[in-house]
Amino acid sequence: MTQLLISVKNTQEAILALHAGADVIDLKDHNVGALGALDMQETAEIVEAIDGRVVLSASAGEEHVSIKALCQNIQMRADSGIDIIKIAISDFFYMDEFFIEIQKLTKSNIKIVAVFFADASLDLNLL
Repeated sequence: MTQLLISVKNTQEAILALHAGADVIDLKDHNVGALGALDMQETAEIVEAIDGRVVLSASAGEEHVSIKALCQNIQMRADSGIDIIKIAISDFFYMDEFFIEIQKLTKSNIKIVAVFFADASLDLNLL
């Protein structure tokens, strides 16, 4: 099965993506990184405009100072109506606490996708 994902940075682009037939609308701010998080006000406006008509994914951002901050960011996006939250592979993946906290989120039915970057070395042990 082939599906179309379109990344957007604002409500106007989200509506265009919806009318273009996107199966998944992906929210992110490329100005703050490849997985830059879109601000929560814009996120809320897009969630309201799309109103459940397609799957929404969003980046949680790349530069979290702690596992707690990352998990709060994930929870906030899930609570806003985002269906899938993307997180960047980081040094957190080497910490047991990370997996304990992420498991709490996934057990509450939050869908999380870990993103590896092609230009970074890949540690297959993380898989």
